[in-house]
Parts: sequence; C-alpha cells; structure tokens
Amino acid sequence: MKQTVFLIVNSQTGECRLRKAPSASPLEYAFRIDLEIPDNPVPAVTIKIPVPAAPAVVTEVKEIPFGVPWAISEGIVRVTGLEDKGAVILDYTEEGLARLYREAGGEEREVELFDLHQYAHKKWGLPFVYVEPDRWDKLLGKKEAEGEEGEEGEQGN
Repeated sequence: MKQTVFLIVNSQTGECRLRKAPSASPLEYAFRIDLEIPDNPVPAVTIKIPVPAAPAVVTEVKEIPFGVPWAISEGIVRVTGLEDKGAVILDYTEEGLARLYREAGGEEREVELFDLHQYAHKKWGLPFVYVEPDRWDKLLGKKEAEGEEGEEGEQGN
C-alpha cells in the first residue's frame, strides 16, 4: 500500500503535525513523505527533505520507524535532534508519557518502564526511547499522590 502525507514543521517552535495536503504557513516547512507499507521486513519510512533557503546539514533522514510520524502528530514523542548519520533522536513529551502510561494500564495495575516501552513499540512502532529515571519516578509519584488524595477525600465522607 502506498500513501503520501505531509509533515508540517513550525520553524520557530519545532512543532510537527501530519496532513494529507501540503498547506503550511510562511513560518512552516512542509515535507512530503511517501509511505510504502511492505509486509516484510518491519516497515520503515525515509523522508527526503528539500533544502530550505536557510543552510541545512541533513537533507535526507533514513530509516525512521514506521509509527514515528503518527506518534509525533499525536504528541507522543518529539524530535530533539539528528545524529551525525541522520538518525532521528526522539524524546517522549510529558503528555505522551502520561498517555502511554494510562493506555498501557498504569492506572489499573503497576506498570514497569519496560512494559511501557513494549506497549509503545507494539501500539506505535516506536523504537526504544530513553526515559530518565527521575521523569519516570515523577510520573509514578504523581499517580501515587493523586491516589492518596482520593483516599483521604473518601475517608472524610
């Protein structure tokens, strides 16, 4: 199956979104992404980036895991940079990390970081994205603090 989508990148904020048409404002870049979904091997996407008026070092980004453009458009991950060889460096957004935690069942049972990575890979096709231990603890601490507040409110009634 073949499909063409456009990745619209805000040149000032770096925010990305996917569109079916290349409509972008003057401060945005529109990158055409030709997707071809093969049966085997695991799908990957190559984005050819036209060189903008401003100097650019990387003009082609290769082997982007297939689900990454959708995860970016949904606010799950953001691109924080490019490695020298053109590999995309990803990081979870705070909202994306919380969403994956909820979707992976973190509110019903204890979810380990490994389980979250497995869920992100299965649901979104995301590669391993490093999560700093303090970010993970903050997410779990936030959930625990909300649970304690709920219990205190129930005892007061």
